Amino acid sequence: MINRTRTLPDVPKKSSYDLLRERLRIDQNDLDNELIEHPVLLEKVALAHVLSTSTRDGQKEYLSHIQGRLSDNARATLEASGKKATVGQVDNALAEDPEWQAERSKFLELCKDSDRWFALKEAFQARGYALHNIAQIYVARTKAEGGVYERDMQ
Repeated sequence: MINRTRTLPDVPKKSSYDLLRERLRIDQNDLDNELIEHPVLLEKVALAHVLSTSTRDGQKEYLSHIQGRLSDNARATLEASGKKATVGQVDNALAEDPEWQAERSKFLELCKDSDRWFALKEAFQARGYALHNIAQIYVARTKAEGGVYERDMQ
């Protein structure tokens, strides 16, 4: 029996960030739709930025909690061995703790993600100004060429 099923290679799906980033380019041949869709796209980006910032802030708070717990544990361990726990020793013990390292790495990734969404939001705001200017130029050029507008037809 012949196996006729084809396995396709795994194609990585584009993230919502990548899909929205691709929408930054303005299609001047479809300016009407660009003007209509822009507020919706900006809202999506802004909401994603808010969500990523909230997630980052939650991780920061959790990291602070972990830092306190691990610092207390390190201090107790040092004092149980008869050593006086210095700030440097506690900080070194914290820096070497795998749980701290993992949670801190997660926090730094969330910071990067939040910053990327912020930059995309700024780019979409700039896109809005560009759309406004392009539309004004289009209207001025059409008037100069003797074009007819809907409001002129009323």
